[in-house]
Amino acid sequence: MDKKSKRKRQLNGDYRVGYCRPPESTQFKKGQSGNPGGRPRNLPRVATTLQLRKDILTAMEREVTIVRGGKTEKVPAIVAAFDRLLLKALNGHYRSLELVIQLRRQLIEEHSEMQAQLMGTVLKVDEAYEAAIAATPESEAEIKLGQLKFRASPNTREAVRRATMDILKDDC
Repeated sequence: MDKKSKRKRQLNGDYRVGYCRPPESTQFKKGQSGNPGGRPRNLPRVATTLQLRKDILTAMEREVTIVRGGKTEKVPAIVAAFDRLLLKALNGHYRSLELVIQLRRQLIEEHSEMQAQLMGTVLKVDEAYEAAIAATPESEAEIKLGQLKFRASPNTREAVRRATMDILKDDC
């Protein structure tokens, strides 16, 4: 059946509704699209500094499979990359060795700064404790250190010292 005779039957009212033959009232009119808005465009991804940092950290933390000592294990990508860098340095690659030494120095400096900050916190707690005890009776003394607030007692002082020292030991 050609298209012209089919169209004539539709115009005469001989059109039968049924399977794969929707009613004429629900069919698209000539020249009318079934999707007038069209397909939405994919907007280009906005590369902000924050998004870039997030993407880099996500990529670094993605697990990869490596072989160590004949056994396969999954480790974060950054660990695998550092292992490879260290291996190159040990095999005599000068630039890799330089980079490993530089990273080590930087980590030691940051670690030392953190320890100094923790020791400063211990000293501040001691000073706050002494000031609180000197100003009020021991049963009512409160220590305020930044957002922290607690009762002053010999037990408190020792607990804070021990906790700080434990942190320092763990970091070493």
